[in-house]
Amino acid sequence: MKKIFFKCLYFTPSVIYAYLIYYFSAINKPQIFKPPFPHFDKLLHFAEYFFFAAVLNFSYSRVFNTISKIKILICIMLTIAIYGALDEWHQSFFIYRSADIIDYLFDVLGGSAMCGILYFFEMKKMEDGKIRKDN
Repeated sequence: MKKIFFKCLYFTPSVIYAYLIYYFSAINKPQIFKPPFPHFDKLLHFAEYFFFAAVLNFSYSRVFNTISKIKILICIMLTIAIYGALDEWHQSFFIYRSADIIDYLFDVLGGSAMCGILYFFEMKKMEDGKIRKDN
């Protein structure tokens, strides 16, 4: 029981980050500042989910440490895709917000970019012989 509790603690950063995404998506105010360039919000969506994938990697890698990194990356991508869709749907309930498929694509692209980087480093470790290939 104690082991399960401590493994669940590894999800704390992911849950906090997911909550922050939810919180900022719920802000129902018109833009207070002028974006520095057109489509600045797309960059924010990309960055938001890029770092969300990194936080999820921290959690999943520690809790599911017996499965392969590839399976963990697939779980991260599924989480990003589902949470991004739910986030866009959630925004559709607010007056000054809207659900946008392009925003969702940038959410998924951000998560995919981080997963690509993580995959690259995982393959580099395999080439260097630091981890077993059958994992």
